[in-house]
Amino acid sequence: MSDTRAAAEEIVAGSWERHTGMPPAADSNFFADGGTSVGMIRLVQDIGDGLGVALEFADVYAVETYAELCGLIGAQRAATDSPGRTSLRGSA
Repeated sequence: MSDTRAAAEEIVAGSWERHTGMPPAADSNFFADGGTSVGMIRLVQDIGDGLGVALEFADVYAVETYAELCGLIGAQRAATDSPGRTSLRGSA
């Protein structure tokens, strides 16, 4: 695992645990772990502040597991690294 990926996972996992009270496992669900809607908003803010990734709240709300959230973040990071792509929704 690269240092960049490890740092990103530390940011996401740390925020998840702060806002749910539970460390995430791959199949963890934010709300089942004790998260709230306000906590999810803060999670999205933490990810944006820590990783520079602007996620749509609706997209984050739609994922069911921690692993899916990490995949969403990875896709967004890849999309913003690609010329002409700024959104997961395909808008340029």
